[in-house]
Amino acid sequence: MSNRDYVLTRRTKINENETEISIIMKAVTIADLPEKKDFVRVVEYEQYLNFKRINDIDTEYFCISSFDIGGTIPSFIINWALSKGVAQFIKQTIEAANIIERAPK
Repeated sequence: MSNRDYVLTRRTKINENETEISIIMKAVTIADLPEKKDFVRVVEYEQYLNFKRINDIDTEYFCISSFDIGGTIPSFIINWALSKGVAQFIKQTIEAANIIERAPK
């Protein structure tokens, strides 16, 4: 299995009353950033994340992803991702949202 190489754009939007954050990421091709040796460039990648503050404690989280990382993935990695990887990603995303929320404005 080869390492993956991502070149992404990211757009972040915070609504006027700062209760909702949207993040959109997409794969792009940039001539000045050629593919790296021994890496597979991911060319099909889109992700939409939305965080909405419900109250002082709760935040609603919404994520839509669509990507093709190319190549084949061994089944043990797919099984790990389904059983542990997604939960770990959500935990890290919540931690990042909390850091953003505490950041000075």
